[in-house]
Amino acid sequence: IVVAIVLGIVCAGFALAQWRTFGVDHVVLERTLNWANVSGRIASSEQLGGGTRVILEKVRLAGLDAPATPERVRLRLRESASDIRPGAWIQVRARMSPPPPPAMPGSYDFQFLYYFQESARPDSHSGKPVLSTVAVKS
Repeated sequence: IVVAIVLGIVCAGFALAQWRTFGVDHVVLERTLNWANVSGRIASSEQLGGGTRVILEKVRLAGLDAPATPERVRLRLRESASDIRPGAWIQVRARMSPPPPPAMPGSYDFQFLYYFQESARPDSHSGKPVLSTVAVKS
């Protein structure tokens, strides 16, 4: 009976892990987009030494259909901007690429990290971001 209880606990653990994986299932960028128009609502922003990091939600990417577009994107803007606040809509040209696989077995896995953060890989932008109070069409 002890073996059955242990086996039941192990099976429940595997089921919970699978449930968590299905719970965070989302679109992952599959190919590099070179300097595409990216627009979305700023979910959060953080001032960094060389610019601003923003997380966009309700993302639109030029060149991708809605089902193939990640729900959230993290961008690093090269210039610090005090007017970039959560809730604002922004449009910017950015180079977006999928997270890299591990460089060798056992090394850091960025694909795993960004999958469970439900976010696309952070990339830099080129040009000045355009702020708006309403959704911007890409």
